[in-house]
Amino acid sequence: ENETRIADKTITDLLNFARIKSKEKYPVVVADLVKQVLEHFPLPATVTLALKIPSRLPRAYADPDHLGQVLGNLVRNAVEAMPAGGRLSITARRQEGMVAISVQDSGCGIMAENMVKIFEPLFSTKPTGIGLGLAISRKLIEANDGRIEAQSQPGKGSTFTVYVPIYKETV
Repeated sequence: ENETRIADKTITDLLNFARIKSKEKYPVVVADLVKQVLEHFPLPATVTLALKIPSRLPRAYADPDHLGQVLGNLVRNAVEAMPAGGRLSITARRQEGMVAISVQDSGCGIMAENMVKIFEPLFSTKPTGIGLGLAISRKLIEANDGRIEAQSQPGKGSTFTVYVPIYKETV
């Protein structure tokens, strides 16, 4: 039964990966979306949270479901990288016409040789991972005219930054 569930999830994830399309984009208040993500993915007591999202941050222009799925995946990955606990920081800023949202952990980090592969489908460093989370995240962000970048130091942690366009009101 367990193997069937795993196979079913893998097939579903592969199908979702293959058919990601741009959906409706809306102005997104990043602080509100981050709050929703953290409610949906509660942090263990061993993980401390630092939030730094300016109140005057412009709204992002993206599909809120896509952006929420990506941030949820990044938060979940960060927590998994800190099995004994640690610090999770979520920050946002305006940068060159984009809203940049960073998810940083104090976990185990990613080896340099794996950094070039982390966004490839079916690549995983986790014993139970199937390697679609970051690949799907990249496709979702690209479908929203954005990009995702990663930086990591083994033994010190990782930072994933999502860039999505700023909402521009039309008059």
